[in-house]
Amino acid sequence: MNEQDQINMIITNLDHKPEMAKKLIEIYDQLVTDAAKMYQKLNDGRSYLMQVEPKDITVEDSLEAFGFGRNGLNY
Repeated sequence: MNEQDQINMIITNLDHKPEMAKKLIEIYDQLVTDAAKMYQKLNDGRSYLMQVEPKDITVEDSLEAFGFGRNGLNY
């Protein structure tokens, strides 16, 4: 049984509690969205750094490539 099947089973068992099932679906959807955004940010940062000559990479470049700016996180 994969993760999606397990989630579906939990939701099915919550049929008598529709509000709780709805909230679980919302949480799951948000987690999937957040994970996809994080993966894309990591992939974009890696792609950027792979195009830069190693001797030219600075700490600031590396941090910026992964979403960190001078004043913290930039999304």
